[in-house]
Amino acid sequence: MSQNGDSVGKLWRDKVQARQLNNQILGGRKMQPKRFRMGVVVVGLCLLTGGTAIGQRVVTDCNGRGERLVPDVPPGIVLLKDYQHERCMGRDSSQGRIWKNQGLEIRYEGGLGAGNRVEQNRSNLVWSREHTTDTNRAQIAMTNSRELLVTFSALPGFRTPMLNFYATIRSEEDIADALLMVMGYQPQPVAIGMERGGAVK
Repeated sequence: MSQNGDSVGKLWRDKVQARQLNNQILGGRKMQPKRFRMGVVVVGLCLLTGGTAIGQRVVTDCNGRGERLVPDVPPGIVLLKDYQHERCMGRDSSQGRIWKNQGLEIRYEGGLGAGNRVEQNRSNLVWSREHTTDTNRAQIAMTNSRELLVTFSALPGFRTPMLNFYATIRSEEDIADALLMVMGYQPQPVAIGMERGGAVK
């Protein structure tokens, strides 16, 4: 068989395999020609990207739960020069880090079930400060082991997932860098009773 014949045969086999895979995904339902072509494209792209969605990496070693690694920083935070960021997003949790090579590393974690790191370390604090707005509370503290803690939480009547930032401090410059970035965070509070467009109760 000629080389062209081999190529045509391979394309036909690939098309048949793609059709079989689509039938398995759809539970035996037939697809319209246009939808079939779209299905072939989607299946092909998934195969090329290792089964992940385009523009998104799935990491299996992020706490071993296959959480998504996303590039965006928490809202409002602006990275200082030379700092990098990575963030793992789970179904109802978020964790990540902001760091500079051979320098400060800030880690953060939060979610609907997250605890308050400042309150959890209350007996081990050198100092603490607190600031409130109409909807949120920001707590800043330093532990005996020179760990800077910053916790954002919602005030009564509002629902905002708790978010904790923490970093080991080695110099006064570390404190300045950490607070310049972390205090830019802008929580997105939702009034209780308004989550689905209802009136505030």
